[in-house]
Amino acid sequence: MWMQAVELLVVFTKIPENFFEALQSLTIRHVKYGVKGEYVKPFGKAILAGLEELSGDKWTAKSLKAWKNLWSRVSTCVGRSLNVGTNLITVAIVNGDVERFREAIECAPRKDRMSWVTRVEVYGSIMSPLYWAIRDGKFSIAQFMIQDLLALRADRDAYYYGREHLWRTHPDIIPTFCSDCPALVEDLLDGLLWHSQHVHDGKVRANYYIKELYGDPREGSDAWKTPLAVMCLKGQPQMFLHPVSVKLLELKWDTFGKKTFLSVQLIFILIIGLFTDGFLMNNSSDCELSGYYSRILCGVLSAIVCLLMTFFIVKQCMAGQTVTLRILRFPVNFPRLLSNPWNLARYISMFCLFFAAFTTAGQCMTSDRRSEVEHPSSPVSGTVAQHHQIDVLMVVTAVTAISMWGQLIQALVISTRLAALTYTIGQLFSDVTRFMILMGIILVSFAAALTALQEPGFEEFDVSTMNLLKHFLNLAPPTHYDFEALGMFLMVMFAIIIHVGLLSILIAQLALAYEHLSEDKAGYAKMNRAFVCVEVESCLPMSLRKKIWDKIDFDNPLEFDHGDEGPTGGIQVMELAMVRAHPKYKPDRIIQCTGTADPHDPWPIIREVEDDGDKKE
Repeated sequence: MWMQAVELLVVFTKIPENFFEALQSLTIRHVKYGVKGEYVKPFGKAILAGLEELSGDKWTAKSLKAWKNLWSRVSTCVGRSLNVGTNLITVAIVNGDVERFREAIECAPRKDRMSWVTRVEVYGSIMSPLYWAIRDGKFSIAQFMIQDLLALRADRDAYYYGREHLWRTHPDIIPTFCSDCPALVEDLLDGLLWHSQHVHDGKVRANYYIKELYGDPREGSDAWKTPLAVMCLKGQPQMFLHPVSVKLLELKWDTFGKKTFLSVQLIFILIIGLFTDGFLMNNSSDCELSGYYSRILCGVLSAIVCLLMTFFIVKQCMAGQTVTLRILRFPVNFPRLLSNPWNLARYISMFCLFFAAFTTAGQCMTSDRRSEVEHPSSPVSGTVAQHHQIDVLMVVTAVTAISMWGQLIQALVISTRLAALTYTIGQLFSDVTRFMILMGIILVSFAAALTALQEPGFEEFDVSTMNLLKHFLNLAPPTHYDFEALGMFLMVMFAIIIHVGLLSILIAQLALAYEHLSEDKAGYAKMNRAFVCVEVESCLPMSLRKKIWDKIDFDNPLEFDHGDEGPTGGIQVMELAMVRAHPKYKPDRIIQCTGTADPHDPWPIIREVEDDGDKKE
């Protein structure tokens, strides 16, 4: 520490520009530590004393005078920087004192109060007190800042609402909150909601200030960088249960998400129908016209879908809309469209379907004449049927069948309850997969032991493995095993370990997992729908996204009451009066302040009295 200070003094004499660059970060760091300007003088004495001790006989009066003059200039700069950066706000943040921070901003003019909360200058560098508090772990102060900025205040001349100022000075607030302090997202969303306390015709007026959460397409063309997308990628499922998140998702889903999603699903349902008719209801090797035309049409549609998906993939790659995934510890960049497993499976299945459709079509075209000649000589009754053989086309068709029909699960996102059930089953399936891996290891180990003993029916390792698997899955009829004592002991141990031990543990584990997942499944279902909305939005033309944005008209002032227009930046809905039972319902949270309306005056000091709940100025 002492040597660094001496080196900084030397830099001041040789390269002053580097000194002042280092002084900026040094001042900010020491302000965070709570260092005051008056500490500079005793620190200078310590430096001079250390230099004198190290110099020994070489330390002269001339040296002392030179170092004193140098320290005088440097200490003046450092002291001034510390005094400027050390104010009531920075001191309160350093100490983590919410009350001192409240007192510091209560003297701010009402027109500047938002600036005091969102920025502080330390030696020419603008810092965010909010981010400072979060990164230093002063979450109570950060929470107070959010609540103060998003409080609705009013005097007789104007409304004061810091939402727009907050987003302008902290455009990355959602990514920061999701990664550093997810609990603050709820406070942020609380400040974007207003409910009236009056009921008209069984409904309550509600304002949702979601302009910035929605994301202006003119300010950012990448839909995956909007706040909703960030919440999908980095957030938690509980965030999507907040009324503001629900309304934002509802707006996007009803405006463009639902129609586009259903249109895409209908196209794939049509392809599935043609695939079922051409490959499953009719043998793919059969060249009858009913199945032949279905396969051709199915192949054409799959080719069109492949081309469209390839277009979006290339477009995303050129725009840099990729995500890095690690495959065998190697980073691989995937376009956003293919980062979704459903889209990747769909893309592969379309290629497989195209291959299968036009392969069978080519076979029919080349073998039409030969089929007519060989058909009369087909085997008659009494002949021995040929052994069934599986070729490449059959494998491709089988993979396509599983993939195509399995993709209908994604369509369940249209229903929140079905989507929640799908998520729960998917999470439980991961537990079952881990169980199957463990069961497979145990099965193979016992099969190897029985093969080594050469018990009847277990002479070969692959046959032993299949027999044990059939025994575990109850696929084989009851069989009497004529084993020796050791072989029978192994079979009994295998049955106990699998049926009594592992299966009981699996059932208990699934029960606990389901109980835990049931609390979050609604949030995950909405999170999944939000992911679909972002994915759809990223594929929409920019002209259409701008048109939708203009149609919503976020710049229209929202009324608090008839003729009482408030801030812009949101949408207004009339909700059923039962919303008053919701825990997030806070009737008319506007803080009305009487007296002078001069914007240069601070707001009246308001304290909440816990005894009777009244507010006192």
